[in-house]
Amino acid sequence: MNRVQLLFTRHTNIGSWAIRALTMSPWSHVAVTYGDYAVESVADGGVRAVKTSRITHGADAYAFAELPSKTTQSQVFHACMTQCGKPYDFGAVLGMPFWRDWQEDDKWFCSELVEWGFAVNHANNFPASKLHRVTPRDLWMLTR
Repeated sequence: MNRVQLLFTRHTNIGSWAIRALTMSPWSHVAVTYGDYAVESVADGGVRAVKTSRITHGADAYAFAELPSKTTQSQVFHACMTQCGKPYDFGAVLGMPFWRDWQEDDKWFCSELVEWGFAVNHANNFPASKLHRVTPRDLWMLTR
């Protein structure tokens, strides 16, 4: 079994607080890492690859955690990299209280992007009924 490293963060801003409150999570954001880089989806830039230090620098708190996987770190990271430049999925954030299906391949929310990176490599971590509602908390719980 492989292990894929994820980076979880939280901030003191209202958006981070709201996501944590709605999902009952210590974290509001998740990214998949590879070496010194991470792929994430953020409200002010959509899907992008950045140095992990850029993500951790402004965070109120952060944690690296490993998720057991049928696929490799490289495969998940590179799958997510193919989505760079796509916009942030604001509808996913607004749909959180209503548990709407999120994953549309034209825009991404952080945790749906990460789970999609596993799914396209045939390494789904959730039952099919949960795949379209994955939050940072859900991914965090899989690492525990």
